[in-house]
Amino acid sequence: MSIFDLDFNELVKQLVPVRLRLPKTMRWLRCLVVPIAELHTTFSGNRRDNLYWVGHNSQVVYLQAVLNDTFDSALRRIQITDGNVTDPVYIFLKPEEHPRRLPLLAEAAVYGNPLWLYTGAECAGSEFCFVVKVPTALVFDLVRLRALTDKYRLPGKGNYSVQVY
Repeated sequence: MSIFDLDFNELVKQLVPVRLRLPKTMRWLRCLVVPIAELHTTFSGNRRDNLYWVGHNSQVVYLQAVLNDTFDSALRRIQITDGNVTDPVYIFLKPEEHPRRLPLLAEAAVYGNPLWLYTGAECAGSEFCFVVKVPTALVFDLVRLRALTDKYRLPGKGNYSVQVY
């Protein structure tokens, strides 16, 4: 029991002296307390939502928990995975004294795996930082899912995509 749990009917009963606890007076005082009780209910709901928000930060586990609590609380099938990030392969010039051999595809048996070259666009911002995977059987609102993801993710954490699997 916390300091925010109040029963206003019981409070009215306790604050009125015993000799003034007539049925008509008690009903009238309870009617006066109804707007305050409604405000308290609104405050309690807002407090509960704020405590939930503060308790969940931008870590993947918490972001995934928020999405599953909202859209799939029974089966918890929404997953968050890392995006496909391709590390660039740097090729050096001869004056830099770091030669790099680029074997042909047919020479892969001799030198091991072939070395794939990617353009700057393939290595840079065209990829997503993370992917939110949602099952096809789940009925969800894409706008609300994106709004929750934007609310709980790190502000500097680039772009993301929602993928239905």
